[in-house]
Amino acid sequence: MNHLQEPYLMIYNCGVDAGSSQGHKHMQLWPYQDREKIGFDLFPSYAKSTTDVTSDIPNVPHQHFVLRLAENAQVEEVVKAYAKLLHEVHKCHEQYGSTAYNVAMTKEWLCLIPRRDCGISRGAGSNAAGVLGLIWILYNEEKKIWLEPSLSGYMQFLGVPRSTAGLS
Repeated sequence: MNHLQEPYLMIYNCGVDAGSSQGHKHMQLWPYQDREKIGFDLFPSYAKSTTDVTSDIPNVPHQHFVLRLAENAQVEEVVKAYAKLLHEVHKCHEQYGSTAYNVAMTKEWLCLIPRRDCGISRGAGSNAAGVLGLIWILYNEEKKIWLEPSLSGYMQFLGVPRSTAGLS
C-alpha cells in the first residue's frame, strides 16, 4: 500500500457469508476517498493504537477489530497485526458459531470484521465495503431492507452484534 501513488482501500471477503461475490479468492483495491469526498471517515480511522486492538469504536453496532499501522509499515508488521486481529475474530467465532469475516486495509489501518450473514437471502447483500459504511443501493426495496427496523439493526444482522453498552 505504501508503494501506491494514490491512497487505496483494500477489501477481502473471507467466505460466502462475508459477502464474497466470486467462487475464487481475490482482493479488491478501490481508490480511497477522504472525508471531504465521501462526507465521513470510515470507522477504522478512529483507532489509535498500533499495539492494542481497538474493538469499541462508538456508533459501530457490530463487532470489529482494528489496529493502526505504523507509517511505512513493512510486510512483517502487517502480517503480525493481521494475526493479532484474526485471533480476536476466532474468539468471536467460537462464541457465535461463524467462520466468515471481512478484511479491510488502508496504509493507515487494518480492520477485521466477523460476519454471520451476507444479506443475500434478505435481498440486500453486503461485502466488506458495506459493513464499513460504504453502502450502495440499486432499488428502493433494498433501501427498505437496510433501514427496517434500522441501519444499526441490519449491520448487527450482517455482522456480530456488539452489546449496547458503549454504543452512543
